[in-house]
Amino acid sequence: MPSGGDVVLGVVIAVLAALAAAYAVDGGVRNNWLYLITAIGALAVLAGVAGQQSIGADVAAGAARSQGVPTAWEAGVSLPVIGIRVSPVLVGGLLVALAGLSLVLFFEPVAVEQRESPELPPLDADDST
Repeated sequence: MPSGGDVVLGVVIAVLAALAAAYAVDGGVRNNWLYLITAIGALAVLAGVAGQQSIGADVAAGAARSQGVPTAWEAGVSLPVIGIRVSPVLVGGLLVALAGLSLVLFFEPVAVEQRESPELPPLDADDST
């Protein structure tokens, strides 16, 4: 059973993933289609958080012995620093989102400001040489 902190962390990650997906879709429609790769990764992160099941290591080992390998929703990777368990779908989505963001930053054209020359005042009759 997940604790209250785990639920809050899951909700925060889901909201951030949904906002990132919305921003990436908007960027893909308006600017560069490479943003859509980031949107796919963010949606996979959202699906990974929404579909994650919190099961213990003994249950996963028992499922692997009795029914074969646990599914992508049942298996998980432990993050030692944070102390949470994430699904492979979430990790894969995070990697796709980071790869899409890298492609966007690498191939995004740099906006060059066009300098307009300042208007010179008209020449007077005595300005000629």
